[in-house]
Amino acid sequence: MSLLKNVESGIKHRPFFLTVYGVPGIGKTTFAADFEKPLFADIEKGSGQLKVDRISEFNGIADLNSLIKDLIKDHHGYKTFVVDTVDAVERLIVKQVCIDKGKQNIEDIPYGKGYVFAETYWEVLISNLKVLRETMNVILIAHNAIERVNDPTQAVTYDQFNIKLHKKANALISEAVDAVLFCAYEVYVKSNQEGTKGKAFGEGKRVMYTTAIPGHVAKNRFGLPSVIPFEYNAFTSSVFRSEDTKVVELYEKLKTDIPRMSDVEAKKKAAVYLEKHKSDLPSLMKMDQRVQEAISGAV
Repeated sequence: MSLLKNVESGIKHRPFFLTVYGVPGIGKTTFAADFEKPLFADIEKGSGQLKVDRISEFNGIADLNSLIKDLIKDHHGYKTFVVDTVDAVERLIVKQVCIDKGKQNIEDIPYGKGYVFAETYWEVLISNLKVLRETMNVILIAHNAIERVNDPTQAVTYDQFNIKLHKKANALISEAVDAVLFCAYEVYVKSNQEGTKGKAFGEGKRVMYTTAIPGHVAKNRFGLPSVIPFEYNAFTSSVFRSEDTKVVELYEKLKTDIPRMSDVEAKKKAAVYLEKHKSDLPSLMKMDQRVQEAISGAV
């Protein structure tokens, strides 16, 4: 039978599969709790102030996988599964690897192979979560870490917010999910005349960054603006907009953002590019990311 009979067209909406990470106290757990009928795997015991259903006792990674399999096969009524947090999951996996290898610490396993062994547990977990997301939203909450990046395309190293996980686990999760969302307070930095120091300004506005710039890791497959308010309604309404609406809103956003760029010549080129590609969503998304890079360090 020809596989051409299976061709589908148009946008296909599936349950969300997200990683949400960011600065402490920003409201990651509260954001996840706003999704429909959530059940928390509250490994870190951080949801106690919220009126949500939770399971808090996990003796090991096997317990978490068992719970996920129960959610896959049982009729339970939950619509969202929240893992709070994946850094706590990593501790469960590290604990299991140490038990498997008879070591007190994963670093005691020679040649750094402890994290290679841990990768197998991550692959099983992510495989189970992929099956679950076919019927439920899956939200992975994570803390952030600041890492030094040695980018070969840049003359100097720089600091970057990233998910607080070993790089192998981070790569597996980031590839699997539909979006990696970095949540923080909106801050602008104004440099002095010499460009050697800067002063930060902000009004406590909580925002969600959906695309990567040098200062943080992020991604999305939904055609989202690079920055949106860190609110459940703002996120879902942005995801479910029509493509025509996304084009119009992103165009208007860029018209507002481009004047905030400090480089006069770059500002002129951006304005020309905007008008040339005003109806092309992929081009506008790429431009939005570049404009955000340009204005993230100065106003």
